[in-house]
Amino acid sequence: MAIPTDERKSKAELIQELESVRAQLTSNTAAQQLAVIQEIEKTLADEHDLDAIYTAVGNKLMEIFDAEVIGFYEADLINQKMHFPWSNERGLADRPEPVPLNSMYRYTIEQGGTFLINEGFEELAASFEDYKIPHGLAPKSVVAVPVITRKDRWLTISLQDMEKERAFSPEDIRLLEILAATMGTALENARLFEETKRRNAELAIINSVQEGLASKLDIQSIIELVGEKVREIFQADTTIIATYEYDTEKAHYRYVAEKGDRFDGILVPFNGFHREMIRTRKTILFNENLVEQVKPLGFEESLTPHDLPKSALNVPLVAGGDLIGHVALEDLENEHAFSESDVSLLETLANSMSVALDNARLFDETQSRNAELAVINSVQEGLAAELEFQGIIDLVGDKLRDVLKTEDIGIRIYDRENDHLHFYYEYE
Repeated sequence: MAIPTDERKSKAELIQELESVRAQLTSNTAAQQLAVIQEIEKTLADEHDLDAIYTAVGNKLMEIFDAEVIGFYEADLINQKMHFPWSNERGLADRPEPVPLNSMYRYTIEQGGTFLINEGFEELAASFEDYKIPHGLAPKSVVAVPVITRKDRWLTISLQDMEKERAFSPEDIRLLEILAATMGTALENARLFEETKRRNAELAIINSVQEGLASKLDIQSIIELVGEKVREIFQADTTIIATYEYDTEKAHYRYVAEKGDRFDGILVPFNGFHREMIRTRKTILFNENLVEQVKPLGFEESLTPHDLPKSALNVPLVAGGDLIGHVALEDLENEHAFSESDVSLLETLANSMSVALDNARLFDETQSRNAELAVINSVQEGLAAELEFQGIIDLVGDKLRDVLKTEDIGIRIYDRENDHLHFYYEYE
């Protein structure tokens, strides 16, 4: 039976209806995406904890996308390692151990921007000899969107579909890029918040040390106070405070704490490291390849009596314009153990300690000078009342024996005319 002409729709009308439906779907999709973005922005607005940010965004991604694997991949470009701050595979949360930054990961970074493999992943992965699938099956579709791109750090959001190719549409990628930008802002705010907290903590530490040093006028007490505080703050394997004795060309290791054990009082002849510190009077940081770096200094032994460290931070102590020693931190197992922040804080503490040591030195000199003046005044008072020759010699001899704390002392007078030496005062 024929359909009446007025009941049939023309091709143009059908196309128009299709476009209307498509527009409606696009509008709905855009609205849904906007709602998702706003929800995440609201969640992250006041969040300053890094782990909480990863978890919040990760959980939302699991709600939105039908992907078997969702995770964050963070490339440490300095240490050449890949970290996994948060990941979820088939509903199971996981945080795999860091792995070396292999050529496959480097390839994705070098591409810059969003990285999409919607088909042929296994063929591409096979072209990288040092790449191995961490566990499970190879994905059929992969998309990775950058969150943070810095010279030292590259963080991406990654989605993987293990069963089908072309799993991620342009709309999926666009939404993921917007979420990545939102997350990047939240992470940057969290970083600034952490830096502010760290800076406030550093100021509190510095003030605490300076308050303690204000009451210390004994050199070893100053060294003990700073050594204990430095060990508490940095939690390094080894903490060292050494002073230099230029007359004997030795470094006196007055404070050495290694993994809870103390090795104080060690005297080490000046080696290439000490002479380099004396020459430059600048911080010396060994954060990698330490064995190779110390070879030009003409010294390859350990900076401590024990194992050669993987990282070592050495800060000079300069008091009264003179280099008087150094403070050192060592990590025995990890390279790149000390950050720019660690360097800055230790330098500030070393400066405070140097001022305190200089004050202690001036105090000792003043005390010594006052004692000397007291001795001189005492002798002069005695001499003013003593007129007998032997009595004067006895007075001076007794005072010298008392002041110098010695039982071996003599006062002798040479009789040039008779070529005789007279022993007027002798103690042995």
